[in-house]
Amino acid sequence: MSNRIMSKRSLMLFALMLSGGSIYNLSDMHEKFEPIMLETLRITDKQFGDLRAMLGVVMMLCYIPGGWLADRFSTRNLITFSLVSTGLSGIYIELAVQENGTESCWTLTGQVVA
Repeated sequence: MSNRIMSKRSLMLFALMLSGGSIYNLSDMHEKFEPIMLETLRITDKQFGDLRAMLGVVMMLCYIPGGWLADRFSTRNLITFSLVSTGLSGIYIELAVQENGTESCWTLTGQVVA
């Protein structure tokens, strides 16, 4: 292979590794920023725990259809969709939406991360 093709593949692999690590950090950001998120979203510890539980259930339920989707669609398209959707839901969370919006956003995050 030529150096140009190897460089392109190396860059794509690096971008994939970076995005793969980042996508899971978004759903696990509560570990470092819980007090700030509670204050910003104006929710209680119990409500935050409920959001985390909902995220876990949605992620678990989405693993099964995720395997079906992986067999039927291009990997490149699925990764692109997942990264864009997760990025948009992360921006939505960061905009400090109200509680109802937060629930739908965390559900979406669980679906695309799974």
